[in-house]
Amino acid sequence: MKQKHLKLREKLKSSKLINFKKKINPVNILIISIITILIFYLLSSKISFLNSFQIILKANPSFILLSLLFLLLTLFFLMIRWLLIIRALHPKAKFKDSLISIMCALSLNSVLPSKLGDLFKVYYFKEHGISQMLGAVFTERILDIFSLTLLLLIGSLILNKLTFIYISIAVILMFILSVSFLYILRKKLRKYSLLKNLLYSINWIIHRPCKGLILFLLSLLVWFCSITQIYLLFLAVSANVDFLYFSSAIIIVIFVSLIPITLAGMGTRESAIIFLFSSFASNEILLAAGLLFSFFRYWLLSILGIPFLYLAIKKKKN
Repeated sequence: MKQKHLKLREKLKSSKLINFKKKINPVNILIISIITILIFYLLSSKISFLNSFQIILKANPSFILLSLLFLLLTLFFLMIRWLLIIRALHPKAKFKDSLISIMCALSLNSVLPSKLGDLFKVYYFKEHGISQMLGAVFTERILDIFSLTLLLLIGSLILNKLTFIYISIAVILMFILSVSFLYILRKKLRKYSLLKNLLYSINWIIHRPCKGLILFLLSLLVWFCSITQIYLLFLAVSANVDFLYFSSAIIIVIFVSLIPITLAGMGTRESAIIFLFSSFASNEILLAAGLLFSFFRYWLLSILGIPFLYLAIKKKKN
């Protein structure tokens, strides 16, 4: 009887994930595609895309190659962090599993808003419990937000940028309130194991502070390498920005690009870059930097992730 109850509960969890996936339908993709095109159309009415593309063609190849090195470092630290998180649920997980699931997620993130491609990680490890894997993805997202916000706050305090300080404090408060709400809800709804499973990875980290510290340091390394990579792309098109200001402002750009209204944050990302860095370079140069950002951080990874996506789907079907 107990086994039947467990199977039924897992089916319910699966159905919830399926219902969530149904929201990612062709109509939604079409709508965000139209919004993305509309934003770029509005940008093109004020900025010469032709000039921006010419700037890209003249980009410094040395900075481009160096940025690719930091991209590889970012991916490496991402895979190590994800491996440590999933080993809380699946101790025998291998680096290969982390590599495949990360590359598949990155491939899908290029055509989905708000990094929804990360849900593929849940699909890839679904045999270890859908709700627990959703919790693992949630934990990874919390580490990202916490690391980015901390870096933004430190940079803002050094620069004495009140606007940036207010943004970072607001994000930290929302972060604390959200996690606190989940834990209060968990205590009041003890009989519902779904919420408990969702918070399993967070509890695992809390009760293992040393491993939690390693995950936090890995998150800082991920974003340090990521920010440095984007900075090198700016330098490649002669957008000479103070690194400290850049490190803070680009985090706001990253947060803006997570707003789920365009494909992989395209359009909103470029608009935020032009707004925040307008005192450092012309709009054409900033647009060129934004397009390079989108290509190397999203579209290149999307193309490289296609073989991994094919292998993963084939493996799951078998």
